[in-house]
Amino acid sequence: DRPRVTRTLKTIGDEITLYVGEKSALSGGYPVSNDLKIIVLSEPSFYWSMERPLSEFRSKRLFFGKAEDVTEVSLELKGDLRYRISKGEKHWALEGAGITGSVRAGAGEANALISSLERLLLADRFITDAFDPQQDDFRLKEPPFIFTVRSGEKTERIFFSVPIGTGAVARRERSSTVVEVDERFEKELGRTAADYQDRTLASFVATKVHRL
Repeated sequence: DRPRVTRTLKTIGDEITLYVGEKSALSGGYPVSNDLKIIVLSEPSFYWSMERPLSEFRSKRLFFGKAEDVTEVSLELKGDLRYRISKGEKHWALEGAGITGSVRAGAGEANALISSLERLLLADRFITDAFDPQQDDFRLKEPPFIFTVRSGEKTERIFFSVPIGTGAVARRERSSTVVEVDERFEKELGRTAADYQDRTLASFVATKVHRL
C-alpha cells in the first residue's frame, strides 16, 4: 500500500508502473508489484538500480569522439602553448615550450595521452548545469588551461581550472555544465612538452644484432 519506490517504464505503445516495497528481512529481496497486483520478490540488485540518482545515468565523458580518430591534441596554459602533438604519416610530431621547432613525439607517450581521452577524461562529479560567466566561482570564463582535441575536421575544446579546495574542474566549450574531473586525468594538466618527447637513441631489430 505504501511503496518505497515507484518507477514508470515506457515502451512503444505501452506503459508499466512498478511499485517496490521494503526489503524482506528473510530473503534480502524486495517485493515488486505492477498494476495487475502481481507481486514478485526481486533480487537486491534490482532495487539498487531503481534507487540510483539521476547523475548515475549521465554520460561522464568530456570527450565524445573516438581515440583512433584523433589527429591533434594541444594544451594551453594562460594563453601560452604548453604542447601540441600532431599525427603525421609515420609518427607523432611534437611542439611546445622548451622545444625548438617540431620534433618527434614518443609513440608510447602520445598513444597513452590519446587513449586517456576515452578512459580518464571523465566527470567524477557533476557540480552544476547552470554555469554563469558573470559569477565565475570556478575560473572557467577565462580558464588557465585549455585542452583542444582535433578529430578530422571536428575540434573540441575543454576548459580546465583548479580552484582552491577542490580538484580540477572542467567545462566543455559552449556548455553550461561544470564537472569535477577524474583525478587520474588531472595529472595531464601538469605535463609539459618534454614529457612527450621521443627518447629513442637507436632503433634496431634485436634478432639481427651480431655484436655489441
